[in-house]
Amino acid sequence: MRVLLPLPLLLLLGCGPCEDGASCAVDDGVFFAYEPAGWDGQTPLPALIFAHGWGGSPEGYAAKSSVRDPFSDAGVLLILPEGAGGGWDVMEGRQGRDEVAFIESVLDRAAEDWPVDTDRVTVGGFSLGASLAYKVGCEVGAARFAAVAPMSGGYWSPMPTECAGGPVPLRHVHGLADDTWPYDGGRSFGDGFTQTGAEQNVEMWRDHVGCGDAIESLPPDVETCTRWTECGVDVQLCTHEKGHTRV
Repeated sequence: MRVLLPLPLLLLLGCGPCEDGASCAVDDGVFFAYEPAGWDGQTPLPALIFAHGWGGSPEGYAAKSSVRDPFSDAGVLLILPEGAGGGWDVMEGRQGRDEVAFIESVLDRAAEDWPVDTDRVTVGGFSLGASLAYKVGCEVGAARFAAVAPMSGGYWSPMPTECAGGPVPLRHVHGLADDTWPYDGGRSFGDGFTQTGAEQNVEMWRDHVGCGDAIESLPPDVETCTRWTECGVDVQLCTHEKGHTRV
């Protein structure tokens, strides 16, 4: 005789441990996590939660060796959450998914299935994903994250005037020739949403963490970086000559 199980029980039976490279479900979404090569299965792992840009996907990022290999080589657990409908509800006044709660649930679930070093978790993102990184870093901050790493994106106007989360280091990377999210911001979209500039975002963060005006230029590499030296935490703005991406 065939027995039909109730849906809640079926869901519970399907919630096994997350596996390397497989889709892992949490409330309101999914994520993928990629273990570093050669990991012994026991050593605590620093982690990067990195949010894709508009129209992107975790699978698309994971397929790029230029994305995965550097973190694998550094011994980092790469966690790639999936945006709802290919994006993130990060604009002020939008009534979609609670993205901050979603990212926290991703971290909670990852820490259940991997020995995540919770003192070394960075939240980052590209383009619209950078908006999410700023939002999470501002609202949650040092309570759960060790650094914020936005790339080629930032806040939408109006920017927040204060952050509830404790100060964490910031490294913002932006292309000077970016015409998708211009370095100086200013592009507007429907419903009055306007992109803010890289320097505006870093200035807001400097105010948040209590920076002074003193700066230093770091030795140029792929990017040219300015570091504010009178902050309680490390704050950097790094630029390159390319566009929305460095390729």
